[in-house]
Amino acid sequence: MQAYSHLSYAGNHGDVLKHVVLVNLLEHIKKQSSLKVCYVDTHAGAGIYDLKGSSTKTRQAYKTGILPVWEQSEPVEGMQSYVQLVRARNQDTLLQYYPGSPLFALSVLAADDRCYFFELNSEVFDHLCNTFACYKNVTVIQQDGFSAYASVISKDKCQAVFLIDPPYVESSDYDRVLNLLVQIYSVPSNVTCMIWYPVMKQACMAKSVAEAVSVGRVLQLELPVALPDSGTSMIGSGIFIVNPPEGFAETMRPVMTALQKSLSQPRHNLFTIRYLSELSFGYAGNCK
Repeated sequence: MQAYSHLSYAGNHGDVLKHVVLVNLLEHIKKQSSLKVCYVDTHAGAGIYDLKGSSTKTRQAYKTGILPVWEQSEPVEGMQSYVQLVRARNQDTLLQYYPGSPLFALSVLAADDRCYFFELNSEVFDHLCNTFACYKNVTVIQQDGFSAYASVISKDKCQAVFLIDPPYVESSDYDRVLNLLVQIYSVPSNVTCMIWYPVMKQACMAKSVAEAVSVGRVLQLELPVALPDSGTSMIGSGIFIVNPPEGFAETMRPVMTALQKSLSQPRHNLFTIRYLSELSFGYAGNCK
């Protein structure tokens, strides 16, 4: 496996999209389900990141991610909870710390909901353990997150929610994401999966995800931030949500509009919100 440190990318446009969607998704699920939530983060990371540290200074990725959102005086509906949590981890108007997915999830979930955070890297795992040592409902596991389904799903009746967001530094990560989806949805299930992915110049995952998930609805949200000829390999990011809660797509439309205005370079790029059932995959180029 290639070495990967999310610290260099913390707070970038992909993080903003992922965490805004995650907060909204969990809020919707908590409102609509009476069951306790079993939340699984397959690649949890460090939990919180210092944006002024040496690694983040190298890339300055947050300056075209969380920074323009932070500088807005009035976040639109659907982004307030996200922005409030980021502000709660910082002092006054100085943006220095950016929370990871585990902190965003815990800000929404109740004390009797269960959280399982997977992290394979030893140093990051230790940081994660220290960050969440006082949370009785959190279990931190030093293990490959792709084995999460077999490791944590018990016979207890709960609403399971998976965040699947590997770094995709290995081409095999794409196949492993699909294999995990096949494992989860090989039988009818009320599990909700949120899969984050980078939008590369020629990347296309929609057709593969649609084939991997034999049951359930799949919602796609995608936000380009640059044109294919911009000179950067990652021109945006996207999310698939399997079994999204009712009304979620409608809630996210104004949020995606706001994110497009804040993050897209150039700003005329269009975002995507659609169900994969609306697509025809007969032509290979039609799966974006």
